[in-house]
Amino acid sequence: MSLTSNTDAGSSVGSWGTSSPLIAISNIFWRNAFVRIRAEKQRLIKEGKIKKDKLDSVIFKGDDNRHYENLPNGWVVCSLSTIANIFNGDSINEQEKHQKYFGRTEGYNYIGTKDVNYDHSINYENGIKIPYITNLKIAHKGAPLLCIEGGNAGKKIGKLNEDVCFGNKLCAFENYGINSQYLFYFLQSSDFIKIFRQNTQGIIGGVSINTIKALPFRLPPLNEQERIAKNVDLLLSQIDIIEQNQTGIETLYDELKKRTLDLAIQGKLVPQDENDEPASVLLEKIRAEKKAKLGKKYVDSYIYKGDDNCYYEHFDGINEDKAIEVPFELPNNWAWAKLLDIGVFSSGKLPI
Repeated sequence: MSLTSNTDAGSSVGSWGTSSPLIAISNIFWRNAFVRIRAEKQRLIKEGKIKKDKLDSVIFKGDDNRHYENLPNGWVVCSLSTIANIFNGDSINEQEKHQKYFGRTEGYNYIGTKDVNYDHSINYENGIKIPYITNLKIAHKGAPLLCIEGGNAGKKIGKLNEDVCFGNKLCAFENYGINSQYLFYFLQSSDFIKIFRQNTQGIIGGVSINTIKALPFRLPPLNEQERIAKNVDLLLSQIDIIEQNQTGIETLYDELKKRTLDLAIQGKLVPQDENDEPASVLLEKIRAEKKAKLGKKYVDSYIYKGDDNCYYEHFDGINEDKAIEVPFELPNNWAWAKLLDIGVFSSGKLPI
């Protein structure tokens, strides 16, 4: 189960037991939060800032405990429209976008689906700006933007760092007083994604605004929302550190592997035993075996260290031995050789 799924089920922070005397306090927390949210929503409706939602409803836990038996004490389930003003943006065709809004230096940045990244970051500087005086819808700083139509529906989500105008395939969630970070994490939870996908319709694939408004939302007391959000922030930051270090760990592993192999072939990985048979004796045996197999085709060659402490390569039939350079000095009982001195090599053939 994902981190956010556990979180919005109330398991990432301590929950009160059923016998705790603090249950009553938790219920008061919830009632106060819920009343405050509904009062804030009614105020915005009265001021004409949002429209009255026909789908506004509250979903309670039944006396039979059949529907929300896993809900922590003090929590309630309501529709998303109860806790947030939910709306999609405006579509602008490409010709109008470039003729009227491209290259402006001032205005609201216009965010399309392509500007919301899978890592939840948002590209604000895409060259499109909408004048501050506009009839287009505006999503405000702190609101999550969720893609609700097309192949990225339910997959792309970001949280705004500034006020923006945005496309009609994106959906804004402007909350009525709950913790915005908790809402942002809820919309990434496996439970929400599952029910979102279950409601996807059409050839293109999408979920309507009205359907999203009616989807259930798990509402904890406000203080617990803040604790959950902080807890998830901390856990995700630790995960980011682990992922960032993963690249360093892989590099370190590669370097360690390379260094280990280097030490091994230089005779520095394990202690040397002077009683071991010298490698020069082994080479004599290998040359004898090769000579027996190759017969007249065999050409004797070997590398040796001269009296001047330089290395030379000897070939039968050549009068003067060739001086060679070696990359490092070897331990006693080791010997330099070429791959051809210790084996028979051949390349394969392409199939006919």
